[in-house]
Amino acid sequence: MDTTPKTHFDGQLYYDVNNEQHTLSVVGAKASLRNIVVPDTVEIDGTTCEVIEIAAHAFEYHKLKSVVVGNNVDRVGRHAFHNCTNLTKVILGNHLIELAFGAFYGCVNLTKVNLPESLHSIGPYAFFCCLRLNDIYSDIQDPSQCKIGKFAFGCEDELYQRVYLHVPDSITIYKEQTEWGRFAQILSNNPTQPQPNHIIGEKEDILIDVYDARYSLDGKTLLFVPKGTPSYEIIKGCETIAKEAFKGTLVEKVTVPDTVTTIGNSAFENCKNLYTITLPDSVKELGHSTFLGCERLTAVRLPRYIDGIHIHTFYGCKKLTSIYLPSGLQFIGLGGFENCSALKSIVIPHMAGIDSFAFAGCSSLRDVSLPQWINQEAIETELFEGCSSLVKVHYPYDFIPERMFANCESLDTIEIAGILHYVDDSAFCCTNLRRVDFRCPVSDDMDTFENFWRFSNQNHDIEFLIPFGSEGSFSKLFDLADQNPKIKITVKPESKKG
Repeated sequence: MDTTPKTHFDGQLYYDVNNEQHTLSVVGAKASLRNIVVPDTVEIDGTTCEVIEIAAHAFEYHKLKSVVVGNNVDRVGRHAFHNCTNLTKVILGNHLIELAFGAFYGCVNLTKVNLPESLHSIGPYAFFCCLRLNDIYSDIQDPSQCKIGKFAFGCEDELYQRVYLHVPDSITIYKEQTEWGRFAQILSNNPTQPQPNHIIGEKEDILIDVYDARYSLDGKTLLFVPKGTPSYEIIKGCETIAKEAFKGTLVEKVTVPDTVTTIGNSAFENCKNLYTITLPDSVKELGHSTFLGCERLTAVRLPRYIDGIHIHTFYGCKKLTSIYLPSGLQFIGLGGFENCSALKSIVIPHMAGIDSFAFAGCSSLRDVSLPQWINQEAIETELFEGCSSLVKVHYPYDFIPERMFANCESLDTIEIAGILHYVDDSAFCCTNLRRVDFRCPVSDDMDTFENFWRFSNQNHDIEFLIPFGSEGSFSKLFDLADQNPKIKITVKPESKKG
């Protein structure tokens, strides 16, 4: 018989033929093929040939999604499935002896693999960069007889630490082996319930976990969580929570891993049962309306390095009683904390700007100290409108815009720490302001003192405290006091230094 190797194509797979031994080696597949079954034997010209090998690079970069390896295959060659990024399912035959160097290198969506009892060698980098590989099922009875090459299961301890290794009967014998013992999670090979958030499959180019939550193929973006999910732990390695991922769900508690850097617009909008969430410092960006309408959310610690609070981030969080704003925060956007009716206190760090309605409707807020060195041009209108419990404010800016403290019916005292030059006539649409404590002189053109209590119908006394030695800059206030007996001016004692 002619011993010259030749190629055979069976309509799906390409083979190299060894005529002398009547054996075949798979060398490729039809490009459009997505689900491949490597047969045990193939009939060629009346001769039955065993398929004993998948050759080096046979399916490299192929778009196949699943493969079943025949029971006569004893070797999967070098880089045979390298970068088959759509591959999610592999079943290895029960006579396989060797997985060569990089056999499944870069199969980023492979979720599960079986290691047959016959396996004697797992080559270096065999499963390197298999980022979604969650479960390895081993039928190997004596792991000491199976050699594991360098980085076979990922760089350093990457895969060893997060994969579940399922082994027959005795776990101890695996743990005692130098290489196998590196797996942090070695379980009995008996059927087990899926672990929370395990990726269990792929559908329509997305990954699916046990809760039917959806991730991008690379596992880096959480796309969707089903409405009825009560508690959810986002998988390690996820970097982005997509816009509206949890919107309107019944989730009560969410655990965010320290790999997440971005939370998209409206990610948790109207999660009315959400009461607790921990945001790690890895998060750099919160989108607008992130927690809008989360009515049960009581407390949030914001990540250290986020740049700002965007439009309506916490709008309508009615049970939010406290929040820590990190020192590096640069801005609070339109209605950032609007209608957070249980918010009692907040420390605002130095920042570039605060937009309109930022704290409007925070009806439990009692006192506010605004930062000294904020960009005054970025102070917008109606910041504290409707803060009906607000009693005292420290205000360091040189103007007070329209309706800044409108309907702050309990506001009694405001401390003016900037060189004030203008007060809008609607700034204090409230009835009980009784003390204005100037910590420094006012601008020479300041002539709107009456606007501090314009909307109270001027029916109660109001006291203006001015610093010693600055009486000259308050000449217009003295003129107003001469005309109105309800205005009292108190010159504060000269401060003693040293």
